[in-house]
Amino acid sequence: MAWQLVRHAFVMIFSNLGQALKVSVIPYALLIAAWVFFFVSSGIPMSADPEVMGASAGAFGIVAFLLFLALIVFSVFVFGWVAVSWHRFILREEYTALIPAVNDRPIWPYAGRSLWIGLIITLIAVPVFMVVGFIAAPFASVSLIVPALAMLAGITVLAYLWMRWAVALPSIAIGEPMKGSEAWAATAPYSKTILMVVLILMAINVIPAILLEGVYAAAPIVGFVVDVAMQWITVMLGLSVLTTLYGHIIEKRPLVG
Repeated sequence: MAWQLVRHAFVMIFSNLGQALKVSVIPYALLIAAWVFFFVSSGIPMSADPEVMGASAGAFGIVAFLLFLALIVFSVFVFGWVAVSWHRFILREEYTALIPAVNDRPIWPYAGRSLWIGLIITLIAVPVFMVVGFIAAPFASVSLIVPALAMLAGITVLAYLWMRWAVALPSIAIGEPMKGSEAWAATAPYSKTILMVVLILMAINVIPAILLEGVYAAAPIVGFVVDVAMQWITVMLGLSVLTTLYGHIIEKRPLVG
């Protein structure tokens, strides 16, 4: 059933590709433009190398720092904007114009609940990775396999918890908000399926990311374009999986295939 859920999410995107692009392209184009403007105006290099970024951190003036905070807020808004538009299209057949609607949309409540779940996951991550470190430490000097598996297990646990609670997010998008505890209770009978969905999504995200490193090394511009496309698919797939879980578990909708 897990693969059927993920496949349904893929079908959801590519059978409605026009709408998927409409709900996302303009918002993310604005977001990319905002970040490019920030890097250009602040003089901080756009680099994936943390050493380069770290060396430039000291150059942050107060104006650049405030602009950076504003961009973080705008990034959260864009995520909520895209998510709400997509959930409403799939669950309520609410078609989107070239620029997705903003007025009378629960974008900030959606973003706020997402951040709240993220905060809870962050707090849980502290003891989880303490356990991971305790398990991995004795093997670190011998082999990286055990530490890598322990880290993967920790990430899987956190992603699983996120998915169980985040099933409530589509309800906010359509104006019928449910509590995180209600989502947790409703998804309990599907806990094993959701765990398998998480593992499938992790594989879908990790394998292309590894291959992308080679593309970046050979052709940075091509790598950037491919990276943007992959990030788009990752975001839309995640939102579609949540929509599918909500539709199937909460609204009792059948799955495709």
